[in-house]
Amino acid sequence: MKTLSASALAAFDGSYAVKVFDGNSFSELGGGTLVLSGSALQFTPAAGLSGSTAAAATISAVCENTDASGKAIGVVAVIDANRHIDFFSPAFSGLYTSGSDLGSSGNRYMQGSTAKAGGAASPGAGSNECAPLVAKAGDSVTYRQSTNQSGSTPYTVRYDFSAGSYKGQAATVGTVSVVGVTAAQAGVGNFYLDPVTGVALGQDAAAAGANDTVTSYDPPDWQQRLSNAGIPGGSSGKINVTATITGKSVTDAFAPLGGASAIVMKYEFVVNRDANESVSTAAGSFANACKFRVEFALKDFQVQGPAASSPLLATMLPILQSSFAVPTNTTLWTSNAVPFMLPKSVTTMTLAAPVGTVISTQELIAVTKAPR
Repeated sequence: MKTLSASALAAFDGSYAVKVFDGNSFSELGGGTLVLSGSALQFTPAAGLSGSTAAAATISAVCENTDASGKAIGVVAVIDANRHIDFFSPAFSGLYTSGSDLGSSGNRYMQGSTAKAGGAASPGAGSNECAPLVAKAGDSVTYRQSTNQSGSTPYTVRYDFSAGSYKGQAATVGTVSVVGVTAAQAGVGNFYLDPVTGVALGQDAAAAGANDTVTSYDPPDWQQRLSNAGIPGGSSGKINVTATITGKSVTDAFAPLGGASAIVMKYEFVVNRDANESVSTAAGSFANACKFRVEFALKDFQVQGPAASSPLLATMLPILQSSFAVPTNTTLWTSNAVPFMLPKSVTTMTLAAPVGTVISTQELIAVTKAPR
């Protein structure tokens, strides 16, 4: 293989969601996160991946990776005589990365089939022009949410970030303050981020009350991936997201049918990248912001639990699906000058008469950045 300079790694800097497999049975053991930053590799196992620990490694050499015809398909990051990681661009056989498992000494390997979630942040701004800065302690962002729907109330949400922990590992804690509505009505709550990659680690359960509902997403960092899905030059990208809704409101709603433990919805987001432009907000103007147009469609709707086998649910399911399958288009602007948040987004939903078209705007109104 052709030896390359260390600078060849720069194009692959970022965070990769990976899966770990047994080298003998080829069975999937669990997941984790692999971060490439310069010549440094950092692996963090996901909860539930037994026999694995967080581990770091240094790349000792870089080689060109080619397919059977000799065409360059990426790089081989050599760690030592027994370990290496392949990085592909574009994806090769559906993979963006593949190689030795860093988290254990056993016969395991890992693979990543999703594109990187963004490069490491530089002192002033993110290395990916479209990716928000990774939030750090001392950052604070506030946005205003409003809509043209009659009777609606504008509200503000503020995120203050501090150093903390989540399930025994270091984390950046996002503390949420809401003015104008309750946190439950806004659908927000405190959350925890990886301090290096910004990937979501988890969130606090909803406070008890009438809207005691928690929505979890797979992948958890889908919004960041959505921001990076657009292909420069106006092409399209796709992101598949699964939303799982649990809580008292779900249990109560399906009690007459025997009860339900969760609602699971699978969406497909289609992302169109437009030319960069300046976007103005109450917090200031952001030059060279990335602009995306996003459309999403409901692909699957499931009710889990005893109610799933109810004959009555079968007759109700089309009505339930239609309530979530609202034609929705969003235009959003992203910037690597803002921690965590987007400067602005405008969402248009087409509802049945007499409501009609509803336009919702989320706009940044204040931002404080900690030194970087």
